[in-house]
Amino acid sequence: MKCTSAPTARRWRAGHDPQNPRRPDQPRRPHRPPPSLCRADRGGGCGVHDGGVGGVAPVSYHEAISKEVEEWPGAAVSFEKGSKHPRAVLSFGDSSRFVVFPDTPGDTDRGILNCLTDVRRELRGLGAERAERQKATGPKRERNPGADQRELPEGERGPVMGDPWAPLRKQPVGKVIHDHMEQGSMEWLQARCGLITASEMKLIINAPPKEETRVKKNGEPYKQREWNVVADDEACRKHIYELAAQRITNFVEPLFQTFDMIRGQNDEAEARARYAEQFGPVQEVGFITNDKWGFTLGYSPDGIPVGTRGAIECKSRKQKYQVQTVVEHALTGAIPSEFIMQHQTGLMVGELDWIDFISFSDKLPMAVIRVYPDDIIQAAIEEAAAAAEAKIAKIIEIYQEQTQ
Repeated sequence: MKCTSAPTARRWRAGHDPQNPRRPDQPRRPHRPPPSLCRADRGGGCGVHDGGVGGVAPVSYHEAISKEVEEWPGAAVSFEKGSKHPRAVLSFGDSSRFVVFPDTPGDTDRGILNCLTDVRRELRGLGAERAERQKATGPKRERNPGADQRELPEGERGPVMGDPWAPLRKQPVGKVIHDHMEQGSMEWLQARCGLITASEMKLIINAPPKEETRVKKNGEPYKQREWNVVADDEACRKHIYELAAQRITNFVEPLFQTFDMIRGQNDEAEARARYAEQFGPVQEVGFITNDKWGFTLGYSPDGIPVGTRGAIECKSRKQKYQVQTVVEHALTGAIPSEFIMQHQTGLMVGELDWIDFISFSDKLPMAVIRVYPDDIIQAAIEEAAAAAEAKIAKIIEIYQEQTQ
């Protein structure tokens, strides 16, 4: 034999066989056939070779398919020659389908199993149902000595350990102050994930109707418009789906910070410092939750005056809105309408007596307006939040049904 290179020649002279590497003094290992795919050869049964008939092994696709079809009452099979490969024509009732299989003498277990899988799929497509197999008979396997040895009558379920924490999960815990987290942090965002919060309450509730001060010609006042509390506009639907998605993924998508948002954060710190100089020290709190209504609402106050049952809410305003806030409060005694729902929700969640609305503009005097609980508005908030929670739960239920 010609050697093409010195290293190859040396390996050959040393007794190295590329097909069966061994040392020169090592005897040649006997050839071992690969393990059979059939469980029957390893002491068990399989759907190809046992066929429920004492372990007699079919040797062809025809016999394996025929034995499989026998287990489907009302189904029949016939074999015909196709253009390239033989076909098994499966019939059930007035319908029929066919499965193509190879016709080679070296049929393998894997090929037969794959073919039987196709046969079962086509039979189910025809509407056939497989007969229940008889339970295996013979000596029972010994149980674990430490397991429950009690014999259960047929149809009775075994003992199931209940969830010891289930009562605590369902039981409302009321108000919880999370003062260990910083507003805007990842921990704070995760705590708000999927919750209806005070700052977003205005998205799921319609604004209350304005009181009419005009009168008719006969002196009677105009009829007060009925308040349709639950919102159902595009902004509400978007927010509902956003909360549902957060509960499904347990993730809050990051929000791009605009210039006004950055300015508001800086002005908030300045307003809190000025308020503390004028009225007393203020404690910063990360987040407050309350679930006494059967669902959880959240609120992030800008601060809690020490030793009080109140809170502060700072708003950075452009100078035109600052002037408007001061003038309209002097005329109506109310804060701007876009902040009413946030303050009333904060009073509910924090179980507070008041919230000081702080309107801040850098080049104008700071305005402080105290807001007290309004029973009518808070009842409407509870109604709108309950409706939103029901919508979120329905969305999650439908989504999970469609993705299972």
